[in-house]
Amino acid sequence: MADIVQTDIEKIPEKKIRRKDSNGKLNIKTIPAVYQLHMFLADGTYYTISYDEKADAVSAKTEIEHYLKRNE
Repeated sequence: MADIVQTDIEKIPEKKIRRKDSNGKLNIKTIPAVYQLHMFLADGTYYTISYDEKADAVSAKTEIEHYLKRNE
C-alpha cells in the first residue's frame, strides 16, 4: 500500500427531498448527514469512506495513521 499523502473529513449535510406523488400529495424524504473520510495516496489513488457519525470517521483516520507509523 502506498503512503497516505493527505486525509480530510468532510460533513455532507442532511438533505430533504420533496416530491409530489401521482395523487398530488407532497412526500418529504430526509437523507441524514454523513461524514466522509477522504484519503489521497502517494501513488495517485483516492479513497472515500462514509460514516454516519463524526467520531467513527475520526477514529478510522487515527487508526489508519497509527497503522502507517507502525509499518514504516
